Formats: sequence, C-alpha cells, structure tokens
Amino acid sequence: MLDWKGRGWEEVRAVVATHGHLDHTLNIREIVERSGAKVYGHGGDNEHFVGRYRYRGWSRICGCLEWMGRLLFGFQGVELDLEIENEEILDLWGGLRVVHLPGHTRGHCGFYSERVGILFAGDLFANGRLGAMEPWFFLNTCAQYFEGSFEKVLELDPRGMLGNHCDGADAGEQKRRFVAKFGKKKGE
Repeated sequence: MLDWKGRGWEEVRAVVATHGHLDHTLNIREIVERSGAKVYGHGGDNEHFVGRYRYRGWSRICGCLEWMGRLLFGFQGVELDLEIENEEILDLWGGLRVVHLPGHTRGHCGFYSERVGILFAGDLFANGRLGAMEPWFFLNTCAQYFEGSFEKVLELDPRGMLGNHCDGADAGEQKRRFVAKFGKKKGE
C-alpha cells in the first residue's frame, strides 16, 4: 500500500491503535520492525496488545476467535511505547485529540482531528446501509460503558465520523447514521 501511494516505511512514525483486538493489532509488530514506528494505545488494553487478555462471559467467544487467529496468523504481541490518555493531544496529523470511548474494550479510544472536524471512531459502532449499530454483543468486553461513550461523541458533535467497520459511506453519512441510532434521548 505504501508503494502504491509513493511512500516508504521510513515515513511511518507511529501506529495509533483504537483498541487491542486482534483484527487491529495483528500486523503492528511487522509495521514497527519495518518502520521503527512507535506504538500508541490506551493502557486499559495492554493485555490485549500482548495477546493475554482473559475474556469473560459472552466475550469468551471473541477470545476463542482471537486464540484461533493468533495460531493461524502467527500473532506476536507488542508493548506500547506511549500509553495515551483521554483528552491528550497527539502531535500527529496536525494534532489528534484522544477520546476515550470504552464499551467495546476498556481501553477503546477514538481520535478527533479538530483541523478537519472528523472523529476516527474505531469500533465504537458498526455502520452499514441499515444504519449504525453496536458491535455484536460477544465482541464487547465492557458494554456497560457504551451509553457514556455515545453521549461523549454526541456532545463532541464532530462534523463527520469514520468507523473501522462500515460500508464505505463518507464521514458525513456515517455521522448521520450514528446520530439517528444513538442520538435519541432516554424515553423517546
């Protein structure tokens, strides 16, 4: 992909992880080895990043899927170089504000670019033609925090949002779907 964009590994300075699930961490070790990049992530997901998180309840299904994936794809865990915190401004891409959004995992974060008004929302929600939805229940390790995270995003009111698992809709459409699903007040 870098070659296709006319870029090289030496230009990759950081890997900024929204959370530690395998589908977001599988290739971090290789990226770091090729580029020397630093790994940024929330400390609440440290055990995920190294592949030792102990899943409980329904999320054990996610744990089984990750265990199989680690075996099949030769996952090598990675330690964080920088543990990021809520509201911290990262000196990347013109300044990215860390927005801690637990629910999917304890350390799940989004990254807000005030410069362009876009929130990179990670796996806070899935998004498709049928609208926005919470990630499937067995993928979430602390779903009790979703409501607070949704409220935080609604209060932030970004111009647009980009989620990791979506149908390719633009940032404005993804935000519209998110607000349509999660913007309703209690009792409505």
